[in-house]
Amino acid sequence: MERRRSRIVLSLLLVAGAAAGAWSLLAPGATEEDRVRHVLDGCETAFEKGDVDGIVDHLHAEYSDSLGNDRAGADRYLKFLLVMQKKTYAMDRRQESIHVEGESAKIEFVASGSERRGEELLPSGLGTWDVTGEMRRVDGEWKIYRLELKKRRE
Repeated sequence: MERRRSRIVLSLLLVAGAAAGAWSLLAPGATEEDRVRHVLDGCETAFEKGDVDGIVDHLHAEYSDSLGNDRAGADRYLKFLLVMQKKTYAMDRRQESIHVEGESAKIEFVASGSERRGEELLPSGLGTWDVTGEMRRVDGEWKIYRLELKKRRE
């Protein structure tokens, strides 16, 4: 009984710690770079879960990308990729750079995507992309305004 109680308390402490960590990103002491990174993390998590709305909600109303998509086009593409094809993906974001200047932020990172089949990752997934872009603050929230996507040759 005591052992079970200890596990429950430990689980509650872990949940509380995770919640406190997430809250700290929204706390007044968080930097704007932290807030931008939090949006990118949210998009990555939504992508891996196949949550199209969770990604599109972070796109600026005037979003555009180098593939010719506006916000509605990105929504359609993501629905095709994540919902209609019934595939799940793992995403890795690295070599990240964030520079905030007032109401705008320049972002740069390398993104790699792999198709997930159970616990197995297939290297023939989405490939590796160099991503640069701009985010803008709208009513206190950071939104992805523009992305330049360049696929690396593999």
